Amino acid sequence: MRKTLITSLAIVTLTSKVLAIGYPLDKDTVLPLAIAKDAPTRITIEGEKISDVFFYPETSLKVTLHPSGNLFLVPEKESKTAQVTVMGESGSVQDLKLTFTKKETSPVILYPPCDGCMTSENTDVDLTQIKPQEGGESATKGP
Repeated sequence: MRKTLITSLAIVTLTSKVLAIGYPLDKDTVLPLAIAKDAPTRITIEGEKISDVFFYPETSLKVTLHPSGNLFLVPEKESKTAQVTVMGESGSVQDLKLTFTKKETSPVILYPPCDGCMTSENTDVDLTQIKPQEGGESATKGP
């Protein structure tokens, strides 16, 4: 019994993955994110290096802007939230409202908006009313 339990735990540990979560860049909105309070979180702009970062309050985070263009954030123990603005070398900008929670860390990828993708701004269709196909999931369902 003990051998089976240990084998099962090893299989679960080896097969579980922490996937990156992607969000479209939108310079006109503040993106709310919950990040791990007890571990570093990596933020990346897809296809672009992060060149600068602003955060407030200044005592809320340890921030490292790596030469690769990745941003690494580690919340300070007593902090609960922070406002962060990331700026890319090609002009991308995203404001973030971070909340520090007890959760597993996962990378955050900010990606450019898709040209020609169907969004609520460029279609007369109410995307929230699209019904899933039999056996499928809705295209509007989030991560």
